[in-house]
Amino acid sequence: MSHAQVRSTIQRLGRTSNRLARILVTTSTPGNLTDANLTDGVLVGADFTSAALSYANLTDANLTDANLTDADLTGARLVNMTWSDTICPDGTNSDSDGHTCVGHPG
Repeated sequence: MSHAQVRSTIQRLGRTSNRLARILVTTSTPGNLTDANLTDGVLVGADFTSAALSYANLTDANLTDANLTDADLTGARLVNMTWSDTICPDGTNSDSDGHTCVGHPG
């Protein structure tokens, strides 16, 4: 599945099928998820290394054990998220950064 197909599928799934969204994200390395709606996403263990997540909506998403190394979160909506052992875009760990990656861009 191409990155464009992953992005399109996740956007279509919206809030109702986060289990499938989790499978798609964790089995692919997303490239361009700009403007993606990942609200309520269960993205545990997802690999977002170098992904474009600019302006993505991650409200209420769970990024436990996710890897965001070098990801672009410019303008992303990062509200009420679960950050636990998440690798931030700058390579630090959310657990060492007050349990957040907000303020730790790549």
